[in-house]
Amino acid sequence: MNGEDIVKFIKAQKIRWLGHVKRMEGGAMARKMMEGRLFVGRRKGRPHLRWMDDVVADLKAMKIKQWTEKMQDREKWRLIVEKVKAHIRAVVPRGRK
Repeated sequence: MNGEDIVKFIKAQKIRWLGHVKRMEGGAMARKMMEGRLFVGRRKGRPHLRWMDDVVADLKAMKIKQWTEKMQDREKWRLIVEKVKAHIRAVVPRGRK
């Protein structure tokens, strides 16, 4: 695999995992960890980028709308994951052109 293929694969796996976890029951530990928030004081400086923020940014970059509804249907979500694997713009790191 070359560098571009690895990035596409990782992005596709992240989006695939998002759909898998969001379809879990509300009491599942993985879903609790993904949706949970820690209540600690805010540190100085820019907030850290969260995993979910990165995945949502990838979905927005590919112009995928209503992804929260689409992830409930496994077949539609599989098509989105396949689209991510083929998406060329998703490879460009943020801040570069």
